[in-house]
Amino acid sequence: MIFIVLTPLQLDSNPYSSFINNHFEYAAEVYNECGVPIGLTLCQSIFESGGGTSNLAQHQNNFFGIKTGDNWQGDSNNGFRCYDSARASFMDYGQFMYDHYPNAIGYGTEHYFKYCRGYGGAGYWKRLRDVYRQLNLDIYDLPNTY
Repeated sequence: MIFIVLTPLQLDSNPYSSFINNHFEYAAEVYNECGVPIGLTLCQSIFESGGGTSNLAQHQNNFFGIKTGDNWQGDSNNGFRCYDSARASFMDYGQFMYDHYPNAIGYGTEHYFKYCRGYGGAGYWKRLRDVYRQLNLDIYDLPNTY
């Protein structure tokens, strides 16, 4: 028998394969700690940070465009959260999703696309779904459940 194991390195056709490879372990940690699907976490970080090229990502380690809000106790710049590392940004994102979308936790990515609202404004989740499908990020997620 031959087994083929998909890893981030085997997605060479994906223009964000380097970003995925560098941040995959953080997305997996978010899944393990907070229950947010890996592919969704990667999708949002790619979408919000331009695959790590945005000013927020490069200068504030903010890969999700999360603003400070009323209860933010950490560093900030121009109303956006600042992090010491990419990992810290990913973990805060996981906690943010857990706190703001508790009814989505434990469900597949399709559940987020259909039922989550508020993050990013009108049409946000539809655009995310398009990116998710275009980049084939579903390979990182368990089959969708509802």
